[in-house]
Parts: sequence; C-alpha cells; structure tokens
Amino acid sequence: MGSMYKDEQDDWMTVCLKYLLFVFNFLFWMGGGVVMGVGIWTLIDKGEYLSLLASSTFAVSAYILILAGALVMVTGFLGCCAVIREQRSLLSMMPSCSRLPGTIGPSVLAPIPVPAPCHTGLLWFFCPTLCMGIIIALFAVVILQYFSCLLVIFLIELVAGVLAYVYYQKLSVELKQHLRKTMTENYAQPGKEGITRAVDRLQQDFKCCGSNNSFDWQHSVYIMSPEAEKRVVPDSCCKSMTLQCGWRDHPSNIYKVEGGCITKLEHFLAEHLLIIGAVGIGVACLQICGMVFTCCLHRRYEAGNTGTRIISIDTRVDGQESLAFNAGVSA
Repeated sequence: MGSMYKDEQDDWMTVCLKYLLFVFNFLFWMGGGVVMGVGIWTLIDKGEYLSLLASSTFAVSAYILILAGALVMVTGFLGCCAVIREQRSLLSMMPSCSRLPGTIGPSVLAPIPVPAPCHTGLLWFFCPTLCMGIIIALFAVVILQYFSCLLVIFLIELVAGVLAYVYYQKLSVELKQHLRKTMTENYAQPGKEGITRAVDRLQQDFKCCGSNNSFDWQHSVYIMSPEAEKRVVPDSCCKSMTLQCGWRDHPSNIYKVEGGCITKLEHFLAEHLLIIGAVGIGVACLQICGMVFTCCLHRRYEAGNTGTRIISIDTRVDGQESLAFNAGVSA
C-alpha cells in the first residue's frame, strides 16, 4: 500500500524567527507611537518658546521624530500583517490540484498524492514546485523591502538623536547670545506678536523677569516707548498679573529670580533635548534587532528555496501516482 500523506511542519528555527519578528513588529509599532508622541509633545508643550530661539534645530529634531514615528507605526503594522499572511499562505499556498509541505524544513521525504483531475501531462509535475518557488521568492522580496524600510527609519531616528545631542551642547551659549536681544528688541513690536506672546508666557510659566534679571528691560525698545505707559517692566513680570502692574519693580510685585529666564528656559529645553535624543537613538538601536531577525529569516527562506527539489515519482499499489519531495537536501 502507498504511504499516507503527512504534512511537513516548520522547523523550530524558522518558527522562532517568525514569532520573534512578529513580536518585534508589535513592539516596533508601539515604539513608533511613543516616538511620534514625544515629537508632538515637544512641539505642543510650551511650543511658543521656539520663536525665542535663534536656531531651528530644536524644532527640526521634533519634526523628524514625528515623521520617524509615523513611518515606524506604518512599518510595524505592515510587518505584523506580512508575517501573519505568510503563515496563512503556507497552509494554503498551492492550487487545488496538489498540496505541498508547509515550509522548507529538515530533510523529510513526503509523498504527495495528485488527484486524477490534474493529470494533464507534465503540468501536474512542475506546477507544485513552480508555485512553491514563486511564493518563497516573493516573500523574500518583501523581506528585503521591509529591511530597507527599517534601515531608512533607523537613519532618520539616528539623525534626530544626533541633532538633539549636538544642539544640547551649544544651547547655553545660544541662549546667552540671543535671548536678551530677542526680548528687548522685539517685545511688543509690530509684526512680532508671536515673540510677545512667547515672552509673556515664558515669564509667567517660569516665574522670571528679563533674560538675566529685571534690569534688562530698562533699555528695551518697549519700555522706552510711549506704549509702555511708564511701566518699568512688562505686566507679565508681575506675580499677580493685572493691567499696568508693571509700574513697580519691587520684589514684592515682580519675580526676582537668580539667573533670570535664561536659566529656566535652558533647563526646560535641555530636558526636552535629552528626551528627544534618548528616544531617537534608543528606538534606532531597537531596530537593529529587527534588521537582524529580518536578515536571518530571509536567509532561511533563500536556503529553503534553493534546497527544495523533487526526488522521485512514485506509483502506489493502487495505481495512483504521487510526488516525493525532499526539502533542504543539497545536490
């Protein structure tokens, strides 16, 4: 009697790689949400302060994080879908005329019965092997494209992290050189409404007055103009902000903070830059694991594609023909 048909199971390494890749893609998708969230939080949380900076590096780093996070979420989702669809296709990847082993695995001789309707010359002989080769080749292409996406996102996040770190190093110097000039020359001036709002919010949020101290306002364009109405500091310097409260600069009325607003803003931006850099570089390093898994899985499928070949055509006692496949045997 002919031997019974028995499905060939995935070998343990391929199974582990597929599950690891799926878990990685799920974590990758969640990490993308975190990266994008950090970028959005950076721009929304006191984002008005960006108008006080001479360089756009801080904003560029945040926008790069948002872009990278969106790409990560899309890539992670598609990666999970690809792994799931590939597993299903292995269960039903051949046409009704034949059935093949689930995946390329250890050397197992498995006779495959061919129903009578498919006996059409050499077509029934080559159809299963051709379909198997096409499916594995297509999946290999998908894996390579997925690897390319991971590499691009890795570079984008690395750039965001490096930019944040570089800007962190020169943040203090830039603020000391430009913040005082920005506040004293642009506050309450026509066309500078964004800077005016940013300065008012800065002084109220951080409870400070002036870039270095409240005396910085004495030589400002605003205080020396008639629009100041004899104020000595802007009203936003006051502890209890009311109309024309800036007439008095007594410590009981306005904020007197050591280091002024420069120190407060520097600490705030430095914390955000450290978070941007850590998230960008951290998630980029996580992607290295994904690229390693992808390369391993691709090599497994390439090895399986080159190792699958037909060994023999067997005729059972009852006269029905069958194909015998040997997976992974070198010629």
